[in-house]
Amino acid sequence: MDSKSSKINNFSFRFALLSISLVLTSAYALSPAIPQMIKSFPDQSVSSIELLVTVPAFSVMILVLLSSYISKKVGEKLTVCIGLVLVTVFGIFPFFTSSYMLTLVSRIFLGAGFGLINSFAVSLISEFYKGSQKASMMGFRSGFESLGQAIMTFVAGLFLAFGWKYTTLVYLIAIPIFLLFYYYIPSDKKSQNLKNDADKVKNNIKQKISLPVWGIAIFLFLIVIFYIGMTVRFPLIVTSYHLGNAEDASLTLSIMTFGGMLLGFVFGFIYKTFKKYTLSLGIFCMAASNIIVNLSHIFIIVSIGAILSGIAYAIIVAYMFSLISDVSSLGSNTLSTSVVLVGCNLGALLAPYGLKIVATIFNNNSISLPFIVYGVILLMMGVGSLFLKKSV
Repeated sequence: MDSKSSKINNFSFRFALLSISLVLTSAYALSPAIPQMIKSFPDQSVSSIELLVTVPAFSVMILVLLSSYISKKVGEKLTVCIGLVLVTVFGIFPFFTSSYMLTLVSRIFLGAGFGLINSFAVSLISEFYKGSQKASMMGFRSGFESLGQAIMTFVAGLFLAFGWKYTTLVYLIAIPIFLLFYYYIPSDKKSQNLKNDADKVKNNIKQKISLPVWGIAIFLFLIVIFYIGMTVRFPLIVTSYHLGNAEDASLTLSIMTFGGMLLGFVFGFIYKTFKKYTLSLGIFCMAASNIIVNLSHIFIIVSIGAILSGIAYAIIVAYMFSLISDVSSLGSNTLSTSVVLVGCNLGALLAPYGLKIVATIFNNNSISLPFIVYGVILLMMGVGSLFLKKSV
């Protein structure tokens, strides 16, 4: 075994490479703090407060598309390191201010940090690993993403006892991640980049987005609206209906993301079992979760509904992302993935307004109303997916 092979198979190297995925979905770790934030900013609407949780998705969309250009100027390693610095600085910035606007701006810059990291959390694995090792690392990467959200949501819930501003301190986790990544990941991969560029020129490949990829992006846009809507509204449902406190909601959200993590590790088995009906299974499970949350006023039952949403979301996303390479135009996998990521983040950004639109259409401000509407829409999507599979 040569020194390079030995290095990339070293536990420390693997952990350092995977660790950057721990923070990628941590924007939603502040969801349990929404009830307290509403009290801190009485002049702001509920949607405006929920926007603080989802607005990082706006800058993630932009930086996901720009990160490749930035990395060509400063290198992949430095791009990721800059992202981790932004996560640290702007993640904890709200701790030092009482201004809603400054908090909003800091959350936008936090998303910029996520965006600089996002693409390379995947592409760096492809640079160092091939074949079954690559597939295994990709699975663990997905697991680390969910694990990070679960841990940070849980810790943020514990910090709520001291006030919502203390929940922002969870972003200090980016400091040890920065040190691990900076120390263990090499910076000089120019030869590999040149090789990739040469291959593209040699094969004269022009990247383009196929119609099915646009379909996946639109579909996941809607799915993310439903899932993030559950994430940001669940704590308010628990506290407003006196089903429990914010800490209870935080624990449920942690279990919700942890369940998604476990599902990611066993997705291969689920796919082998249900095959072409895997997507339909995920959609129907998400429909059931939304209906449960709307109809029940018992904490345990509502929590089961939320947790089921996390599991269903993991099934749907894993299935759809596995489809991208099959339906992408030749040589356009990276661009296609970026477009789908933009769709996902746009859904996350607009999730609070999805909740508001439903309330406006039905002229009903019930905080749980959107979930029965989402449930019905998902049921129709599930039935549609069954017919689609029969026609394929």
